[in-house]
Amino acid sequence: MSEEFKGLSSGERIKKLRMLRGYNMEELANKVGTSGRQAVYHYESHNSITVAMAERFAEALDTTPEFILGYTDDYSKIRNDKNDKFDMVIKALNQNTAAINRLIEVMNKKG
Repeated sequence: MSEEFKGLSSGERIKKLRMLRGYNMEELANKVGTSGRQAVYHYESHNSITVAMAERFAEALDTTPEFILGYTDDYSKIRNDKNDKFDMVIKALNQNTAAINRLIEVMNKKG
């Protein structure tokens, strides 16, 4: 759970997630399929949103409708490209470390 989202309205959650994902209003509007940034501004500025629109925003922002609607503060389902890249680096480092350890074992046996 995150304290940074606790008590935020649906609109505030959408805006914060949009900014965290690095989207401008026009980009999010295209992802959601709305008629432009004015529509995104409307949803970010108001607290009323239908379940159908929450689902569309959730899909575009890689989270759940429950999170958008404020039923949960758990945003662990938000995919973060930076985290994905970090995980890839860690995985590569672990693979390289294993290869280096195998090489050291072979060298020690020959030594």
